[in-house]
Amino acid sequence: MAHIGFLLTKSPVRFRFDETLYHLSLALLKAGHTVSAFLFLDGIYVAVQPQINSEISLLQKSRIEELIGKGVSFLACGTCADEPEVDQAFVTGIKSGSLSDFADLLGEVDRLISL
Repeated sequence: MAHIGFLLTKSPVRFRFDETLYHLSLALLKAGHTVSAFLFLDGIYVAVQPQINSEISLLQKSRIEELIGKGVSFLACGTCADEPEVDQAFVTGIKSGSLSDFADLLGEVDRLISL
């Protein structure tokens, strides 16, 4: 089966590409594919623990945790999360990485979907 990668660059506050990532990842996993995601620019905020007890942020956190539990690997750009309060607030299971890690991911995946 294929290894599919995602590049998520948009904020979950203004855009709901995290929903697309969630549903596509579930479908790909069900079909037997391997899934990885690199969170870049404002996409890193998908990985941050909810600061406000809102329905959207709690749903987002539970879906990310579900995907991690099903084997999706997440890397968040550490440079984009340069503020300590952001980097330390990542959902458990999301690793901080760099653009060289993204380059490595590009070499590993069969297809990359940019959201």
